[in-house]
Order: sequence, then C-alpha cells, then structure tokens
Amino acid sequence: MFRLRRCSVLVGVIALAGSSCGGDGSATPAEPVVGGDLVLVMQPGEGSATNTGRYFVELFDWEGNWGVKEGTANHVGWIEARYGPRHVVTFTAARDNPRGGEPEFCFIVFPGGGGCGLDPTEAAIYGWGEDSAELFAGSTGAEAVITTEAGRTVSILTVEGYAVAEWPGDWGGPESVSYYAADGELLTTLEFQPDLGE
Repeated sequence: MFRLRRCSVLVGVIALAGSSCGGDGSATPAEPVVGGDLVLVMQPGEGSATNTGRYFVELFDWEGNWGVKEGTANHVGWIEARYGPRHVVTFTAARDNPRGGEPEFCFIVFPGGGGCGLDPTEAAIYGWGEDSAELFAGSTGAEAVITTEAGRTVSILTVEGYAVAEWPGDWGGPESVSYYAADGELLTTLEFQPDLGE
C-alpha cells in the first residue's frame, strides 16, 4: 500500500460544502446512499481548462522531483476543511518512471501530501492521519464510508472517486473504509495499516 508523506498537520472537522472556492461555486451534492455519523461532500474542481490544477501542482514542484507533464494537471475537486479548503489535483509526471514503462500517474491533496506511481483506476487509501484520510473509491465509487476506532462513521460523497475527510479527534484513527457505487452496491472494503504509522 502506498503511504503518502505528510506535508502539513491535518486536523479538524469538514463543514458541509458551503463556500465557493474552485469550480464555478455551484455545488450539487447528492444524497448519501449509506451515510454515516458525519456526511461530507466533495465539490467539483476546475479541471484542466484553467490554470488552477497547474497552480497547485507547482506548489509541490519546489522539491524538484515531481515535474508535471504539460497539459495533464487536473483540478479534480475540493472540500472545505477546518482551516480552509483542501484541493485534489492529479497529473502525469514529466520525469522518467523510475520503475520503467509509461509515465507515472500522480496525486496531490493540498494542503496534505501526494505520491506518484498510483493506479488511476483502482480503489486505494492514499494517506491518513489520526483524524483524516485521503482516498480513491475507484472509477465507479460514489461514496466512501470510513469506520474509526471509536466505531463512528464518516461518509464522503466523492468527486470522480476522490475523497478527503477530516473528523473530530476523539473519534480515533481510521480502521477501515468501504467504497460504494451510486446504487449502493458495495465495491470493496480496505483496512488501514496501522504499522505504516504517521
């Protein structure tokens, strides 16, 4: 399982989409199929038609090892968090793939972390902390439901399968996440790996 490097401290509870920050501000949240103790709604991003995707990617390029292939940055979506919006950006790496083969697919949550070499179609846990997670429900995943150590559930309505969540710290860390299609079909359940640590 790929573990994201943390670039900032992630805390807090996400407010249900209220502010305008990306996209055209016209959020159209759907109703959750499964739901949870806390329901969060990802908002659509600006795609690749604007410079937004490249802007967020370039913030990470200072390390000199990500590099963005021209025209591939995609501002997928965002969600309002306690300390402001968190943005999901995907892109293809401009550098050679260190494992050989096709250029790597890369994923960034800003602020947060990211990584390259991820399968852009397979459900995954991209990263997590004591009260947060960055997820991909797969190409058909519409809802992600996290179960925490305290037995509380956090439901996130995804954008293109992507989900970012934060919840109250006293709910404990994440234990598992179940991904569901829009019709409520369970797609898969993944366990968080505590041995990977923070």
